[in-house]
Amino acid sequence: MRTAAQLANLKDRSNTAVSVMEAEIEKLNALIDKLEKDTSRSRGYIVEAVKEAREEALPRLANELARIRAHWTEASAQQRFWDSSALILSQQVFDADPAKDATIKLSLRAEFADTPAPLLQLAYEDARFENDLPRLWLIYTAGQRQTGINPNVASSLDMSFEGVEIPGQAVALAAISACHSNLEHGEMITAVATGLRINPVRKMTVGRHMAVTSRLVTAAEAVQSAAEQADEEAAAERSQ
Repeated sequence: MRTAAQLANLKDRSNTAVSVMEAEIEKLNALIDKLEKDTSRSRGYIVEAVKEAREEALPRLANELARIRAHWTEASAQQRFWDSSALILSQQVFDADPAKDATIKLSLRAEFADTPAPLLQLAYEDARFENDLPRLWLIYTAGQRQTGINPNVASSLDMSFEGVEIPGQAVALAAISACHSNLEHGEMITAVATGLRINPVRKMTVGRHMAVTSRLVTAAEAVQSAAEQADEEAAAERSQ
């Protein structure tokens, strides 16, 4: 499973490739426009020059598009992992030291296993309020086990992940979406370079995907910034 930072890096590399393609198509369009306005040349010469310019640009565009496609292939394989809030929560730790983390988890699992369902529900809500995600996950799994043993317990438990801020999830999913939008955009640039007419519906769809992705990236960056600020404030309080 790729980390959120690795996926963000993948998005940045995909963005760079798109920028190269955009610069290439802009250069090509400028040359074609110049040729079309050159009244001193015959129509046959202009057509041949345009064809030559396209053929020269296409390999460079194809190379960048291949990079973008490879980035999307790698990113898309991560979608199912980052869509799962449960999977990400299960990876949260109490301590960076694996031995200490395992000890803490073992102790809390035993404690929560014997906790009555109503009290377990309160513990879950407290963990959510404190944003204590490792504890939240252990309480959730304890609740799932109790429900499996006694289905009547389910009426006492409401342990939804809705509204829980999952570390890195917004950043990762925004990066994956960006890689997808970049592929669509790159394919459209290549189609333009070959002289194909772009279907208006297709163009509108790609534009809409890019707009949605832009909003996702902006929102993810805001969440990440807020989380970093909260970490800094918490560190400052601990040092006092």
